[in-house]
Amino acid sequence: DGDTPMEEALELLGSLDARFLEIKADSDKYARYQEVLKVMVTTYDEVETLEVNMRLKKNMWQGLRDFDAQVAEWKAANFDSLNPEEMGQRVNKYGKICSQCDKGLPSNTVLPILQDKVTTFKAMTPVVVALRNEALKPHHWEQIEAAIHTTVDRGDNFSLGYLLELKVDLYREEIETISTAATQENVLEEMLAKVENAWRDN
Repeated sequence: DGDTPMEEALELLGSLDARFLEIKADSDKYARYQEVLKVMVTTYDEVETLEVNMRLKKNMWQGLRDFDAQVAEWKAANFDSLNPEEMGQRVNKYGKICSQCDKGLPSNTVLPILQDKVTTFKAMTPVVVALRNEALKPHHWEQIEAAIHTTVDRGDNFSLGYLLELKVDLYREEIETISTAATQENVLEEMLAKVENAWRDN
């Protein structure tokens, strides 16, 4: 249940996991006895189903806890210190957990919470890449502010948390277009500078 306190849910899953390991050990022991006695080995399909279910539930709750901690760290960090590539890898990791739980667990109120958080940051990662573009100049930032309909304060409090408050993820396409144009302009300026230098040298 999504209203269950995090630590309470993880504690319950921990105790259930310990009990499950005991049951699995017993079933493995009985299987070995049957092999020694040369009788048909009983298969415990319920144990295997329970093992998969327990693993997925544990991954789901731990994923929610760990991703919350990761998001808090990203939000608080100075924007220029963020590593977009690492962010993308982490988001994809939790995206896989969501996919596995979606396929293997019955409908529940916990998974949508994790899915929603992962989806938000999946959309945010390309925006971080675009806004970290070193080719962005003051006039590009003016274009970005016009696109998101608000002023961006890039002072000491310029963080991912601040940008999320501005809902910049909703303007991903516009921001990426401006960032791409900035890169192209930068390449063109460098080419022109090389041509000018070549003329001077001659």
